[in-house]
Amino acid sequence: MISSALATLLLLAAPAGTAQARESYARCLKDLVRTSVEQKADTTAFDTALAAGCKDKEAAFKNANIAADAALGLKRSASEKAMAEQIADYRAMAKEEHQEALKASAPQ
Repeated sequence: MISSALATLLLLAAPAGTAQARESYARCLKDLVRTSVEQKADTTAFDTALAAGCKDKEAAFKNANIAADAALGLKRSASEKAMAEQIADYRAMAKEEHQEALKASAPQ
């Protein structure tokens, strides 16, 4: 996963469009986690929802960052690889948040 210091540097260096796309994608994932926890969706159901959810926000996030990287002269292949890793990190964090929230809401 991306270290918090590196993520902060990326956010500070990101053009406004990329920051907005990142926030929109992150918010969508948080909403998906919240809704799944409220519905007490198990891990399998959440994984299915995660695979199908937030696709439009994910695409906007990916495309904005690839365009910003291209404007800086970075190779598209490197940018696509970096975005795939970032998206995988966001999804992994959403899975972890879902699991932790389910544990916290389980009757003791």
